[in-house]
Amino acid sequence: AANINWSDVVMESHDLVLSSQSKRLEWQGPASASGLRFGGVFGHVYTELNSAFEQGLVKRDDAPDDESNLLKLQKQRIDFLFLQDHAASYYLHRKPAMMENIYISRTKRSDKPYSLRILMKFRTDADQQALKNIIGRMPQDAEWQTILRRYGLSGQTQPARSLQQ
Repeated sequence: AANINWSDVVMESHDLVLSSQSKRLEWQGPASASGLRFGGVFGHVYTELNSAFEQGLVKRDDAPDDESNLLKLQKQRIDFLFLQDHAASYYLHRKPAMMENIYISRTKRSDKPYSLRILMKFRTDADQQALKNIIGRMPQDAEWQTILRRYGLSGQTQPARSLQQ
């Protein structure tokens, strides 16, 4: 009989709050965004902003993806958006023009990180232990570190703080 279970945490990430350098937003929850236009992604639910959307305190302007929202932020068609720290690091590394004139709030969307785990169907406890061992060695694994560097993620959990200055 197979054992279906989640792996240990592979990576953790946080949602950052991005705005333009000319109209910086220091995130303190939905009240700090009153009167602003939020760039969401179609189909995504932003529970902490739902009430503000319904009351008209924050306008929601959706796009198909994060990159489209970053372009809208560059053109000041939206005032702020949420972006995972790993995605921000990727854009800083691979597409730095996308992050020009962008400000990252000192406060994240939430204090609680998202945990990336793998849902696996294990045939034996030994299979589950083998995956646990692989995940445990990933921080020291040269091939994994090469992959992380390719996307600007090596050894960093947050993008360059210089965007806040």
